[in-house]
Amino acid sequence: MSDASVACEGCNRKFKSDAALKQHVRDRKDAAHDSIPTGGDKKPKKVVRAKSIASTLKAPSSPNSLTKAKRSKDGWFLQGTGTQLVSVQSSEVQPGDVAVTSDGGYELLCSYNWIIRPQPTVYVPGEPPRLVTRSLPMRVSPDSGVHFIDQNSCRVPKYPFEVVFQAMNVMNPTFKFNDLDVLTNRNSLRHLLDFCRGKCRDSFRIDLYLVQNTLVIERRERSTKEMIRGYGNSGFGHSFEEAVTEAQPGMADIAGHHRVLRYDLGGLNCAVRFEVDAVHGTPEVENSSQKTDAPPTDAPPGNPVDQLTQSLENVAVGSSNRRHSYPGARSVQVIVRGTAPPQTQAAEIKSIRRNGKPLSTILPQLWFGRTPYLVRGYHDNGNFTLIRSENVEENLKDWEVKDQNQMALRGVVSLLGQLREVVRGSETKSCVAFCVGEKPLKLQVFSTAQKKMPLPEQVIERFWKTD
Repeated sequence: MSDASVACEGCNRKFKSDAALKQHVRDRKDAAHDSIPTGGDKKPKKVVRAKSIASTLKAPSSPNSLTKAKRSKDGWFLQGTGTQLVSVQSSEVQPGDVAVTSDGGYELLCSYNWIIRPQPTVYVPGEPPRLVTRSLPMRVSPDSGVHFIDQNSCRVPKYPFEVVFQAMNVMNPTFKFNDLDVLTNRNSLRHLLDFCRGKCRDSFRIDLYLVQNTLVIERRERSTKEMIRGYGNSGFGHSFEEAVTEAQPGMADIAGHHRVLRYDLGGLNCAVRFEVDAVHGTPEVENSSQKTDAPPTDAPPGNPVDQLTQSLENVAVGSSNRRHSYPGARSVQVIVRGTAPPQTQAAEIKSIRRNGKPLSTILPQLWFGRTPYLVRGYHDNGNFTLIRSENVEENLKDWEVKDQNQMALRGVVSLLGQLREVVRGSETKSCVAFCVGEKPLKLQVFSTAQKKMPLPEQVIERFWKTD
């Protein structure tokens, strides 16, 4: 018998035959193996975090300089851009007059879990994994393999927000977005908050659209996945999260729980999407309309999901060529499964080196996601000796009223209003904005070279009333 072997590109495990390798790839349920064809012969594409982008990109002042910038290694920021419309300096942002507070509460619009399948598929309403207790000390391996940076854009690159409306059609089918001022991801709000505080933790780009009066802000990354090599500064965040959570029964193949909350932000009616790491305590149910005993199968014809499917039958996500679609096609398959535990049980999980991140650096993320629980695992090179799980709602209230934070939050509100008016005045009603991190900090806004909408026309017609 030959000693030859073949190795899996996702985990480097060796197999004696191609057939065994193919079966292994089909059986594994993680991002690294999900990105490998069942043939097992294609390496995951190496990707780079946005923070590796150089901070030397200059706003072009002429067609020649624009062409030169597009050819540079940082030129992806300028992909699809047209004319520069405005450049906003961080120091020039004027805070709004309305106090920004979380006292007004929030409304859960929808939730879903991505699951590991070649075809983009979600459980709706889905549910986060639950926290489990582990004996300490506990050692975990360094992060390795392929992990998502932006799973929504990775799964549905043409319309990253469309999955929200597939979930809305199950959980909140009569809701209309006409009164929504902003639809965005939490990540984008965090970038804008840092900008208004005169900071830029990572260079970033956001894509801006106007649907009637709603400003839609798409997250934009250079790559939607990253390859972590498992050595050097790989970190332990992914491995720690896997070690202290456990999927609910029937949810073993989940790959991220996402929610959309509606709340007031200094007078702006906002819908914010974000990921929830875990549910704290015994899962409860948000309300009876969001609990389902339906069998775990694709929604049958005739239900609300199928109605939306019919309206999207000519949409082929990821391709601008409609001939790739066929009657009944949908960009995201929807399976009605799970319960929606209340947001009061949502938890964020962090791995922290001893004397690492202070709480104040984590609170903005929790504040924009209205996440009350924080689980911190303290470690020394992967050896975890302390896990703290605490309710930080009082910390969040204290954070929002501090003068420097309040002024920055009001600045975000003012900036969002300004960006909406810039997009409204653009010819294509779509723009690109980016900040590259060099001083003085500037948010540079360009028109798009061609008109592009953030959602299929049929979705807009369904969820925005027409006059």
